[in-house]
Amino acid sequence: MPPLDNPKRERFCREYVIDNNGLQAAIRAGYSAKTAKVQASQLLTNLNVQDRIAELRVAVNEKLEITAERVLREAARLAFSDPRKFFNADGSLKPITELDDDSAAAMASFESVEKAIPGGQGETEIIRKMKLWDKPSSIGMLGKHLNLFVEKVDVGEGLAAILDRARNRRPPKRA
Repeated sequence: MPPLDNPKRERFCREYVIDNNGLQAAIRAGYSAKTAKVQASQLLTNLNVQDRIAELRVAVNEKLEITAERVLREAARLAFSDPRKFFNADGSLKPITELDDDSAAAMASFESVEKAIPGGQGETEIIRKMKLWDKPSSIGMLGKHLNLFVEKVDVGEGLAAILDRARNRRPPKRA
C-alpha cells in the first residue's frame, strides 16, 4: 500500500508506529493539542489508517529482523539459562568475553569493583556481581505460547447441583 494521500494522516501513522500513543502521534503529526485525543481516536478507527499502520509495522519488523521465532528464541535463552555456565571448573567467574551467546544473552548486568582491603597494606580485592534476567517470566511467556497453563474455574458443588437440577427439570403439564 502506498503512503496515504493525506500527508497529515500519513505522518500520524508513522508517528503512531513509534510508540503506539495516539495522542502523542496526533500532536507530532501536527494536529492541535486540544483536539489531538479525538483526532487520534477517529484516525485509529479509519480502515485506511489501520491498514497503513499495519503495513508500517511489518516494514519495521522486517528491518529490525523481529520475528516470532527470534522472540521465542530469546525467551528460551533466558528461560533455560544455566548459572553453571558462568563459572570455570575452579569456581571462579569466567571473563565476560568467554561466555557463550546464550549465557551472555541471559545476563542483565555485570559489575566489577576493585577496592582496597582495610589494613591490607595496599592490597586490593575484586568484587564481581552479575544479575540474570527474570527467568520465571520467560518460562511463563513460553508456557503461555505453548498453552501449557490452562486456568480452570471451580464452580463448586452447589452450582453444579443447581445446573443438574435445571437440566433435569421437566416443563409443567398443561391442562
